[in-house]
Amino acid sequence: MPGVLGGSPAIQSAEDITSDEVRIHIDVKARPVVTHPDSRKLIAYCDTCLAAGSPPRRSDLPAREIVALLPNIFMLEPVDARGADWRFRLMGQGIVSRFGGDATDLTISQLYDPAQVEHNARIYREVSIGDTPNVTHGTFQGIDKEYLEFEIVHLPLIGTDGDTRWILGGIFFDGTHLTTS
Repeated sequence: MPGVLGGSPAIQSAEDITSDEVRIHIDVKARPVVTHPDSRKLIAYCDTCLAAGSPPRRSDLPAREIVALLPNIFMLEPVDARGADWRFRLMGQGIVSRFGGDATDLTISQLYDPAQVEHNARIYREVSIGDTPNVTHGTFQGIDKEYLEFEIVHLPLIGTDGDTRWILGGIFFDGTHLTTS
C-alpha cells in the first residue's frame, strides 16, 4: 500500500497519505494478562512513577529504567482538548524498521482505518485520564505485515507542557507467525 507504513514508498510526511488510500487496520483483542516481558517492564516503570505521585513525564524520557525498550516505544499527543484525534510524537526505531516507515507527526485519523479512529481515541482518553494501562494483542492488516503478532501497551504520560495527558506506548512482537493458507 503506497504511502502508508510498510508500503512502498515509505511515508515521509502527512502529504504522502491521500484520502483515497487504504489505511492500517489493527485486529486486536483486550488482553487481561500481560504476557510479553517487555510489556511488564514498561508497566512496572509506569507503576513506579504513579507510586511516586504522577504518571511518567515526557521530560523524564528517555529513562534509564526503560532504555532497552526505547526502540519499541511510541508516544501519542491529543490533537485537541476533546482527544478525538491523536498525533504520534515519537516512533521508536525498532517500530520504524519493522514497518518501513516513520509515522511521527501523523495523526491516527491519517494512519488508521476510519472505522477504528474513534475506538482508538476513546481508549487513549481512558488511559490518559484514568492512569490505568490498556493491553491488547493482535495483528496489523492492510500493510502486508499480517503475519506479525504483537502486544501493545498504552500507559498515561504527562506531555511536554507538564499538564496535558499523552500516551506512552510500547509495541512488542511475539516472535510467532500466523499461518497463512
